Amino acid sequence: MKEGLNPLSFNQEDKPKIHSQSSKNKKRMTLEEKIEYEIKENEIRWGRELSESDKSILEIAIRNELGDKQCKTCDDMKWLGYPVDDFKSPMFGKYYSCPDCTDTKSPHIQEVKYEQANIRVSSPPLLDNFDPGIQETARGRKVVKQAYDYVNNWVNGEVVMMLALVGGTGVGKTHLALGSAARLVEKGKGVKYMNGEQFANELRPRSFKDDEGQSQRQFRDELVNTEYLILDEVGIATDSTGWMASQYQEIISHRFDIEKPTLITGNIEKHHEETPEKAIERVLGSRVVSRLKDQTKSRLCSMWEANDLRPIMGKSK
Repeated sequence: MKEGLNPLSFNQEDKPKIHSQSSKNKKRMTLEEKIEYEIKENEIRWGRELSESDKSILEIAIRNELGDKQCKTCDDMKWLGYPVDDFKSPMFGKYYSCPDCTDTKSPHIQEVKYEQANIRVSSPPLLDNFDPGIQETARGRKVVKQAYDYVNNWVNGEVVMMLALVGGTGVGKTHLALGSAARLVEKGKGVKYMNGEQFANELRPRSFKDDEGQSQRQFRDELVNTEYLILDEVGIATDSTGWMASQYQEIISHRFDIEKPTLITGNIEKHHEETPEKAIERVLGSRVVSRLKDQTKSRLCSMWEANDLRPIMGKSK
């Protein structure tokens, strides 16, 4: 977690104060110069470079303090949250575009939305740039194209509560996972992306609260109740006791039962003559596999016959 400014809000101490006495030159600054000045001041104060989302919120706070808000409905945040406190409500944590704003695709706003979705790259790979044709074999191209079609249909509203992709390293699973998360953000959906390492770090057994003051129970509730959940690289973390699998099972099974869509990608190598279902059971448990068998609400795609894209792409350079 970042230190310093909270990426979602500022308290009274953090709000920028444009003091006229701080500098004679500052009195003659334009609004844009004052914003740039305050960004630099805060970077010095916190000893780090601010993210684009931090800069965006700092700019909004400065404009608000100086009475330069362009939209009084949303305070220039470009979206509004539903006034729901009950996390069990289907509207909890959801946002909708401000009806009085039009510039909802500005880079700063997009960065904040990515941060809310836990997309930790400023330019995630896009679904439109995913190319199954890069695979060297016909069978590889076929299974990768099937995975792409499943994901594309899922983000475009197909009623599938659980979509699972299994395969080895470098076959494009994370591209599809991040690309689907970005597409859902663009469509204004509530989405949370979580890879295996992040999941393990957040839910590692411990007796204290995490850095954001959330308990493990609260973290699980957030994943259970988000509109769309994307669990990438399940199986990447060591799970000798099966404890991690039990956590995945609880979250995925409950989401399926309350009909909330989940995309799962498994960085799972095939063991001998193992089926995809057996591989998922080995990593995530039987309850998840049981729900995957409901083909009216589930899809499973094996990418084992695809080759690792990274050396293939290296050859083409």
